[in-house]
Amino acid sequence: MALYHFSVRHVSRGKGQMVVASAAYISGQRIYDGYYNKIHDYTSKSGVVFTEILTPEYVPERMTDRETLWNEVEHVERNNKAQLAYSFDIALQNELTLEENIRLAKEFCQEQFVVCGMIVDLAVHEGKSDNEEEPDNPHFHVLAPIRPFTEEGIWGNKQRREYILDEDGNRVKDAKGKDEDIKQAYHKLFDKALKEYNAKQKRKDRQIKSYYDKISRSKQEKLFYEVIVQIGNKDDTGVGSYSAEVATWVLKDYVKKFQFRNPQLYVIGAYIHLDEETPHLHLNFIPWVSGCKRGLETKTSLKAALATRGFVSEGKGNTEWKQWAEAEKDDIALIMSRYGIDWKKKDTHNKHLYVLDYKKQERAKEVAALEEEIEGAQVVLELKEERIESLEKEIESKRDGFRKEQSEAQKKLYDTIAENQKLQSETTDLRLRNSELRLEYYENVDKLTDKQKEIDVAQKEADKWMMISDTAKLQTERAEFELEEAERLKKELLGEADGDDYLKEQVIELRYQNQILREENRSLKDELEKAYEFMKQFVIGGINLLEKFMEWIGEKVKDVARGR
Repeated sequence: MALYHFSVRHVSRGKGQMVVASAAYISGQRIYDGYYNKIHDYTSKSGVVFTEILTPEYVPERMTDRETLWNEVEHVERNNKAQLAYSFDIALQNELTLEENIRLAKEFCQEQFVVCGMIVDLAVHEGKSDNEEEPDNPHFHVLAPIRPFTEEGIWGNKQRREYILDEDGNRVKDAKGKDEDIKQAYHKLFDKALKEYNAKQKRKDRQIKSYYDKISRSKQEKLFYEVIVQIGNKDDTGVGSYSAEVATWVLKDYVKKFQFRNPQLYVIGAYIHLDEETPHLHLNFIPWVSGCKRGLETKTSLKAALATRGFVSEGKGNTEWKQWAEAEKDDIALIMSRYGIDWKKKDTHNKHLYVLDYKKQERAKEVAALEEEIEGAQVVLELKEERIESLEKEIESKRDGFRKEQSEAQKKLYDTIAENQKLQSETTDLRLRNSELRLEYYENVDKLTDKQKEIDVAQKEADKWMMISDTAKLQTERAEFELEEAERLKKELLGEADGDDYLKEQVIELRYQNQILREENRSLKDELEKAYEFMKQFVIGGINLLEKFMEWIGEKVKDVARGR
């Protein structure tokens, strides 16, 4: 994994540095330096895997040639201690492929430099380590001219900024003493609303990871807006003149109250440029609005932000932006009047806000105009105060309505919480009762199972005695039949065979067999009595087993009587 590294420095002639040599080094090329009349050859340098010069669309094609670009930069700077270019050295990631790192470097330069009007000389270095135990160090170099190249096709003036913002004229800074970054501003304005929005999304694909990134890709909204305010022109407020100084005072006073007048336009930068032909103000801001029903509760919207001040589009000829610009011009007019300045407004470009062509009048005319302007300004001020008072009443009314709705919603919330707690308590009781019933049920199931087992055992025992009884009955019937048959034969034999020894022996044998049968019959009767006593103890299907058995015996006797 690559370590974080980001460094920036100036390529300065005063430090003995040569920008053409720097360009030749980062690109690994051979380039002629016309300013010093020498050749810088770094073709033997290894590890350069990609180079490209990135330019805004209006920059001529000749600037994409490295030798041409940096020789022009050298020759346009005449001071022997001039700063020539910014030099960046930025680490890339070992986890990414070479193609991915190159694409990352190009996108960074395009978004951070080129869109701001800067020319960029980009070089990606592989950073291969000779030691296998040490990680590689992929990185890229950036050279960017300090002097801008204008849309008119010439090298412009280096810019000098005078930072102003708050009511006291002090530069607004963050906790570290730096101007507020646009990404920091987006975190400050929208992170809370973003967190609330994402918490409501049940699907992760509908969540917004970065609101800044979302708006940067939007075709409807811009990340921020810029207005340029200029007092006069080069003929009457040229830089270095007393008029230019007065114009600067006007611009400073205008900025001090800008945020107060436009609370929904969050200022991230306010700069007065004093190094060009005429002093002018660059004012950067992020429009925002809260209370939105769709999407984030707080989000960026120029149309909605201007609507909070009552500016609503009436068509292309009178958009909310044009209405707002005219209102701002009126505010500037009031400020100018305090400095005794007569002015007139000219048609301006929609993107910017200008106040042009002012001049001082003769003292008498100046006083008369000033009095007239003051009177008019007083009227405008009174109208605005009435409007502010009306808006304040409207806001207070909306606040009361909101407080009432909030109170009702809070009450409903408390009622819902109480009802929920009651339902939870009832649910707990029902669950406890359900557990008790389930336990009772399983206990009854166990008892029924045990009883069924007892019934099964009794049934088996009854079946056994039923079978014994059936066998005994059959044997009894057989014994009785044999007895009857023996008696009959006895009578016949005794009647027909008197004095016959053989027959007497047969009679004796029959008597012996008859005695055996009587003993067997007696034994079966004993078994039947045992079965009788046993079956008296059981009841099956509501009928005593003995009664059932006796009923069965009766049917068998009937069958025998019927000769079955």
